[in-house]
Amino acid sequence: MNKKKLLFSTFIFLFSINIFGHRDFYVVKETGNIKTIIKTGYKYEEVNKIEIIGILAERLAQTLNYKEPILLDFNHFYVGNVKPTYFLSFDRGISNFNNIDDIYNKNLLIIDGIVVRQVGSSFNILDTLKILEYAIKNREKIRKTQRKIKFDDFYCNWFMNSVEMTSVKKSVLNSDSKLVNEIINTKIYRPENKNKYGITYYWKNNKFYFINKKENEEKLITTLDNVYDIQKISNVVFIFETKELFLVVEVYNKKQLSLKWRIENIQNNYKLFKIIKLSKDKFAMTTNYWTDKTGTKPKDRVLIYSKENDFLIQDLDKIMKN
Repeated sequence: MNKKKLLFSTFIFLFSINIFGHRDFYVVKETGNIKTIIKTGYKYEEVNKIEIIGILAERLAQTLNYKEPILLDFNHFYVGNVKPTYFLSFDRGISNFNNIDDIYNKNLLIIDGIVVRQVGSSFNILDTLKILEYAIKNREKIRKTQRKIKFDDFYCNWFMNSVEMTSVKKSVLNSDSKLVNEIINTKIYRPENKNKYGITYYWKNNKFYFINKKENEEKLITTLDNVYDIQKISNVVFIFETKELFLVVEVYNKKQLSLKWRIENIQNNYKLFKIIKLSKDKFAMTTNYWTDKTGTKPKDRVLIYSKENDFLIQDLDKIMKN
């Protein structure tokens, strides 16, 4: 594909991604006595991570012979980078959110149960299970000592029950749990309704193992500490470990094609890249973001990746201006 055609294809692509609006959404799942909710803005891999937490939480509750309802509530602060803030209560999960139509303005459990609520830009599976173990073992203490609190940060405006979490976090998160370590020493495959075979991953011991999966065979491709996004385009899979780091895997060759690329100057971006195939081996990766600089807003950012020689153009706009 020559340069003129490549640019034309890219501009059409850019126009198409800028005509749609945006609204946060909820994903609610139930596994046994575990109910998980995540509020987020885009289809980050964090959504699948929460489902994995739900599966592990059910196993933890079964091991502790706890059969009453448990709510694990995750408010995804995807526009920044903040560590989770935790809340613990024993009630039906209502938090009196400032939006009258919001899901949190009603009971989320039929009867009173353990509620583990957190707000953050990424959720730690191991830490969540440790806090849940503490909650199950100390549910009567939580019920008796919880108080109404107001939390007004990270686009949340909640009035809800919680115990004081400073000492809980210090004692629980800094300690080792034999039971949790046993629970996490099992494979949990990526929840998905399609692509059950081919390139996928399983989670085990706080790591993500990417594999090529067949009926009775798994071939390890790479291991990552985190997964931010996964996109399959034609015969390649783009795997983002964070919003800055990605690598590319070939579907048919079942191998990692690329280095682990670091995208430059992407700190202000929180949207997932949209990726399209431009030619046999070239792909456009684009997003838009807000900036304090003058000019058209939001700003477009287009990268071009070539799988043939594993080469990344970091910013097409800069090349065009030059």
